[in-house]
Amino acid sequence: MGKKIFRGLLLLIVVFVLSAGISSLPIAQGENLHKGLGDNNAESGIVDDVNLLNSSEFDEMEELIKDTAEKTDLNVLVILGDMHLGEEGAEEHSYKQYCGIFGEYTDGVLLYLDLAGKSTASDAMYFSGKADLMYQDRHDDMIDSLYIHLPKSGQTIHSLDFMDGITTFCKDIETYEKQYKSNIFKYEKNKIDKTYTYMRGDTLYITKSKAPGARFKVMLIASLAGLIVALVVYFSVKKHYLFKTSTNPSVYVSHGETNFTEKSDTYIRTYTTRHRIQSSSGGSRGGGGGGGGVRSGSGCSRSR
Repeated sequence: MGKKIFRGLLLLIVVFVLSAGISSLPIAQGENLHKGLGDNNAESGIVDDVNLLNSSEFDEMEELIKDTAEKTDLNVLVILGDMHLGEEGAEEHSYKQYCGIFGEYTDGVLLYLDLAGKSTASDAMYFSGKADLMYQDRHDDMIDSLYIHLPKSGQTIHSLDFMDGITTFCKDIETYEKQYKSNIFKYEKNKIDKTYTYMRGDTLYITKSKAPGARFKVMLIASLAGLIVALVVYFSVKKHYLFKTSTNPSVYVSHGETNFTEKSDTYIRTYTTRHRIQSSSGGSRGGGGGGGGVRSGSGCSRSR
């Protein structure tokens, strides 16, 4: 039983390793759409559509955000918006705003904060390029840290609360950027433009073709499915066609009731008898010569 389990685990490991190895090969990567920072990194900063901040507060936040963008090599933009768009609307608006300012397939983060004053504020955080890999898994943590400082919907809005929230947001960007470790099998799929973002070595790729991690999932699932089908077929055949060894006749004979009889021939004596036959001189054959005696003998044996 232990050997069977070991062989099964070994087979699974082989399937896993082969799938990982094949999927990591640079096969059909497609065009790399990544554009780095793009040409508008200087646009990093804050947009205050509701005039929440006074001039000194605005300058302070502007400087903080630009400094964060420089340290992390990202485009970073915070928008204090005056539109209530709903959750999906806020996400789409953030995407369009980011691409409109910094361009598609660039590296950056955009935070949209809903200050329209509706009962349920709809905020959104959009990640692009390298930021998509670094922060997508941290999205909920970043939102939670931000919301500690922000007022709930319907409460009085104070500029200092939002300044504290933006400061925390910038710190999180720097912290998680330092903690990020690239992994060839990690990828993010953009549902809007149908692209895959992943790292290969030190190079970031944004492609329409599947990322190595996505290919690995497909190959692993297909391999395991094939293995399961093969095992089902094997045990099904084994159940209907039992494999037997050659028949042993001793299984059907009782050793206690078996007697063997041996027969043999024993030679007691061997002898030979000789008789002399006298020849006759009275006859003759025409055309023939003289005659001579003929000697014959016979032997016999007797068994007891």
